[in-house]
Amino acid sequence: APEILKQQRQHMTTGLQWVEQWVESEREFVDWVRPDAGALCCMRLNRNRFDADQVTAFWQHLAEADTFVRPGLMFGSDNRHFRLGFGSLLFDQLQEGLSNISRALRKI
Repeated sequence: APEILKQQRQHMTTGLQWVEQWVESEREFVDWVRPDAGALCCMRLNRNRFDADQVTAFWQHLAEADTFVRPGLMFGSDNRHFRLGFGSLLFDQLQEGLSNISRALRKI
């Protein structure tokens, strides 16, 4: 059990580092609440960059790319917010998901 937990912590730490780098590269479009613990984080589309119609288009582009993040409406917020999980994905899945989100941000 200690070895499995160690591996899981390392996996989550690496995933968080990838997400942190991604957020830095996309700071024009999103901001976030960096988690203190756990394997997911909350993101927000930049209010000054995207109007309501563009937020709707963002979700449509994610759906077209088969990229699933939890919309804010599922956790008591609005659709400008989303939850991004990074702890249980394989690294290639995480990288693909972040790339798909980046493409969706640039299409709107």
